[in-house]
This record gives sequence, structure tokens and C-alpha cells, in this order.
Amino acid sequence: MSKPRPALAKVYCCGTHRAVEPAETLERLRPSLPSFGVTRVADITGLDSIGIPVAVAMRPGSRSNITFQGKGMERSGAKVSAIMEAIETFCAERADGPLIWASAREMREAGRRLIDWQSIISRKGGRLSDQTRLLWFEGRRLADDAACWLPFECVHTNFTLPAPAGSGHFVASTNGLASGNDRREALVHALCELIERDAQVLFALDPSSLDQRRLDLTSVDDADSIRVLNVITERGFVIAVWDMTSDIGVASFKCHIMERQGGPGLMPLPVEGHGCHPDRGVALLRAVLEAVQSRATIIAGSRDDVGPDLYARFDDMAELSRWRERLGSSEAACAFGKVPHVSHATVDEDLDFIIQRLGSAGLHEIVVADLQADKAIPISVVRAVVPGLEGPPGTDVALGTRARSWMEQCR
Repeated sequence: MSKPRPALAKVYCCGTHRAVEPAETLERLRPSLPSFGVTRVADITGLDSIGIPVAVAMRPGSRSNITFQGKGMERSGAKVSAIMEAIETFCAERADGPLIWASAREMREAGRRLIDWQSIISRKGGRLSDQTRLLWFEGRRLADDAACWLPFECVHTNFTLPAPAGSGHFVASTNGLASGNDRREALVHALCELIERDAQVLFALDPSSLDQRRLDLTSVDDADSIRVLNVITERGFVIAVWDMTSDIGVASFKCHIMERQGGPGLMPLPVEGHGCHPDRGVALLRAVLEAVQSRATIIAGSRDDVGPDLYARFDDMAELSRWRERLGSSEAACAFGKVPHVSHATVDEDLDFIIQRLGSAGLHEIVVADLQADKAIPISVVRAVVPGLEGPPGTDVALGTRARSWMEQCR
């Protein structure tokens, strides 16, 4: 009988919770960067006027994006964030594991356990049936570590053409793909992202959300969040945050940042960020820092999936002015202290809490694919899939049961 692993203590809690200091993680990963095709890590903080650290990692041989962004409270944290995103996508592009070409019926007849594939969000107009053949990838159920097969399209990030056989049924994305210093740390990040994307979809379906769920920023009592919010406003920006926490009960926020003055500016359009974590301070900072990262990314102009249409836009200045005024308003309906919050000393406790909250919402199945094959490299990469969750948001994404039920409640 194997001995239980010791709990994974958090040693870094500045804007995020990690089991290893970012500077140490950076030094650990630096020798391995060529193995992942990372040729350059750049600090792009100075391209914007906010001054909060943003970094990019370049991976020219990528089979998806070439440029990967990262943010943090300090420069080493931003660099680690960018590198981790580059590494996890690299691993998912080369998902190393057995594949089977079969229909769901054939898989069951062969005695193979399948994920509840009918509850995984699919593309609009899809005609997937029990007899549709596609590629399956072996994962493990988190509850009992039993083998469980996933549609390969829900695992990989190889977006080169032609797509693998059987593609086009599910939404291929990086949703639920995460890395960490330890598998448990990666799982917390992956599950928080899945919950966040689900909350985004539900929030957008309620027309009253923008007014009824706006956060009163004067009620924020998290020291790191206060510091970042003050920096942003002092640098000449308006900022608004909304509590989009769902019935799952893990704190989730949406943030918009916009230049206070009209005119051309560095990036006059509003930018958006989202964040989720059991600790509401971490969730808030993730949303705000992601919005900061979005500004720097657009200003840098190097992101593959930010196309020329954005830079050629001529938005109505009066409409932008109205939205700027709305963001700058002091009207708010939600207090920070009312947002669900737990603070744990270990990553294990965060993971157990998230699993419990998913279960309370009827989401009991969690299947994980481990994607980092080289155990010599000190990092874990996972893809987590939770049937029943909504997301990621997109015009080609079909709404699931949770979204349809929520729409009925909002009527």
C-alpha cells in the first residue's frame, strides 16, 4: 500500500497561491525551455502605462499560437506565467497516449469506460451520435483513478490542418488545460478555469447582471487587490468589476479597464479579464491582472489570435464615451465581503474544496489527462474535463443544460 503524499503547502501567496516561489520556478524551468521550443521570454510591461508586470514567451514552432502571455505581481511571476502557458500548450499539442478510433457504442462493447460525452459542450449544429466514430484518448477519473476515455478533440491543442480524424464535434480550446509545480497545483488551476468559463457563460445570459452584480470596489479589503486597483486608477484608468460567481460557489469575477480620457490613446477600447479561485482576493486579482495583460497584449500586436480586424476598428466615440462613463460610475450593488471565500494553507485543501463545490452543483465526474511525459522536468501539465459545465464562450458553442436552465430562471 503506497503512503499518502504530504500536503502541498503554499509558500507564495502574493496575488496567487503557489507551492514554489516564482523566482525559483523560473530557475528550475530555464534549462528546459529549449525542450519546449521556447526561444525567448520578454518583459513587455513598459509598452503600456499601467506598469503592472506582463511578459510573453515565444515558441516559433507552435502548432497553435506562437506568443503566450503571462502576468503577475512581480516580473518573475509574469515570466513564469507566460512560460507555463507555452509549456502546457506544447504538451497538449503533442498529447502522448493511446488513441482509439471507434464509436461510443463500440467503446462500450469493448468494455471501456467513457466520460459522459453527451454532457460535454459541443459545437452548434453538431450531429454526434452513439454511432459516430471519432478518436478517443485515455484519461483517469479523479475520484478513483480509474481509466476513462475522452474525445481526443477535448484534449489536444494541435490546430494545424488538416484536423485529426473525427474532429468538428466538440469545442477544441485550451479550457481546462493547466500546468503547475505539482499535479495538485495544476488541477486547482485547471478546475478554476473551467468554473470561471462556466460562470462567464451564465453571467452573459442574464441581462440584469451588469447592474445587479457590479462590485463595490471601496468594499475590497484584500491588500494586494487594493494596491493593484490603486495603481490602475492613479495611472489614469477607469475600472469596473462584476461578481459572476455561479451556484458552484467558487469566487469568480469579470473586470473591465478603460483609459479615462477620450481620444486615440494607447488602446482606447475597453479590455476584459476574468478570474476564479476559492480565495476571493486571488480571484479578483486574476481578473484584474488578466485585463492588464489583455491591454499589453493588444498594444504589443504579437498575439496570433488577435487579428487585423481589431486594429482596423472605428468604434463610435459617443458609445465608447458612454461605456467609459458607466465604468467610472461609483454605483455598485455587491459588497466584496458577500462573495464566497475560503482561505486554505495547502493546495490539497483548495482541490478538495473545489471538488466538493462541483459535486454540490451536481457535477460529480472529473476526468484528467496527464500530458507531461518527461518526468525529469519539474512541472505537471493536465487537461481536466467536467461534463455539464458550460464554456468556453463563443459564437459557435452550443449552450448546455446549465445555461438553458439559467435562461429560464432569468426570464
